[in-house]
Amino acid sequence: MNLKLEKLEVFLYVLIYVFTWVLIKFIASPNLDLYGDMLENFAWSQTIEWGTFKHPPFFSWVVAAWFKAFPNTTVSYYVLSYINSGIGLIGIYYLCRAYSLKKFALAAVLLMALALPYSTLASKFNANSVLLSLWPWTCWAYIKSINSNKFSGFIFSAFLGLMGAICILGKYYSFVFLFSLFLVSLLNRKSRSWYFSYKPYLVLFVSVCLLIPHLIWLIQHDFITLKYATDQGMGNFSFKSIRKFSFLPILFWLIPLSILSILVSKEKKSVISILKVFIFSWLPKNTNDQLFYISMLPFFISLLFGIFAIVQLSPPWAIPIGFCYTILWLRNNQTNLNGSFNKKIKIIFIVTLLFSVLLSFIYGKWQSHTINKGYYLPREEMGKIVNSIWQKKYSENKLGWIGGAWPENAAIAFYGENTARVIPDLPDSYLASINHIINWEQEPGLFICPAVKESKGYEDELKPCVNRYREWIESKGKKPEIFYLKAKKEGWRYTNNIFFNYAVVVYIP
Repeated sequence: MNLKLEKLEVFLYVLIYVFTWVLIKFIASPNLDLYGDMLENFAWSQTIEWGTFKHPPFFSWVVAAWFKAFPNTTVSYYVLSYINSGIGLIGIYYLCRAYSLKKFALAAVLLMALALPYSTLASKFNANSVLLSLWPWTCWAYIKSINSNKFSGFIFSAFLGLMGAICILGKYYSFVFLFSLFLVSLLNRKSRSWYFSYKPYLVLFVSVCLLIPHLIWLIQHDFITLKYATDQGMGNFSFKSIRKFSFLPILFWLIPLSILSILVSKEKKSVISILKVFIFSWLPKNTNDQLFYISMLPFFISLLFGIFAIVQLSPPWAIPIGFCYTILWLRNNQTNLNGSFNKKIKIIFIVTLLFSVLLSFIYGKWQSHTINKGYYLPREEMGKIVNSIWQKKYSENKLGWIGGAWPENAAIAFYGENTARVIPDLPDSYLASINHIINWEQEPGLFICPAVKESKGYEDELKPCVNRYREWIESKGKKPEIFYLKAKKEGWRYTNNIFFNYAVVVYIP
């Protein structure tokens, strides 16, 4: 196939992938993630900072840029999520070509699109999923830097430095990936000779220059982000987390690996034959197999960190590690790939997407009947109601900040499309001071208490939260105002009328 036509075909399939998965999430998941990571991201995106109290800042910058151009809606956020993973899929296509494995570059993309990290898990845009778009392109830049000379070598090396810095600003876990690239670069003479050129030092120079502002921010804020990272189980050995993480490469990539094993197996009805392909797909060709090592090192280094209790492994960390898996599998089975293989993968890709759309209706209906909290929680409706009440009751005061329960506070700003700053808990707390509001004492604000299902005793359930914020306002010499509201999800997809109650405590300077 003509190269231009193939590239156009790749972009078309990625576009189909993005559109279909946004549709699937719209049908099956009318709410953003239950734990509120995406709303939390929006809260951090309100100011462009060089860090947050949890993570490095890159993904919040992406969110900020996105919602400057697009509306604050759930669907719009899902579009961002799948464009992010779609960029990663295109990166996998170019990475496959960079490894001189051109004949199945498209197949590598379509197979990867069937894996959980690029399908269901990609819907939550956060510090883990942003790496889906970053790691493949960084690896591609590394290969191009080594194999390019003169001016193109300079450009690719500078780009590698840029991508390395962005990876770290995406999540510190990227150090595992970058260390893997370093180890791979020591494997053969050509990549080792790279260190006798200017290129790696240009990479280092660009990366360090771009990371200096973040380092300064960390110093100014007492390394709060690093402290959060170390608090996530550092020094604690957890056999359970190690065992769970060990199986994630198979679990997350089981669908595409099974499809490949069946298609490639010479005896398609033989379980033994299929199992042989399943296992063989993971093996190195030789001791100098760079593709194998860059595919597997991020996983094994992570596992070692868990075994030696350097960190406590978390399943979401496995989301970006398999960016080279389908390339490795197809390379290992290339002698058994005939001319019809790509056609079969295309058909399977389209059929799987259509089947997923059907499943989304079934899954959505099941959630509706089982009264799933993540399905019925009316964060959007609550946010709009709070904004409506504020405009009617406090119209003379512009809402300056929103504290209280995280991420309900962010929902008020996101769905209300107002400029009120979202803060974690209290405006004079340590965490709020990290990205502080100047003169919050002179600005009207409110606290939101988390949802409780409607019942006769809902006020008693909300009382501890209400009392805490009321007492805080009184300690500032102000008189709090308290109101309660109830909200529910409405529309064709909701079988039951499930109301949730919220309490709002208002601070007027």
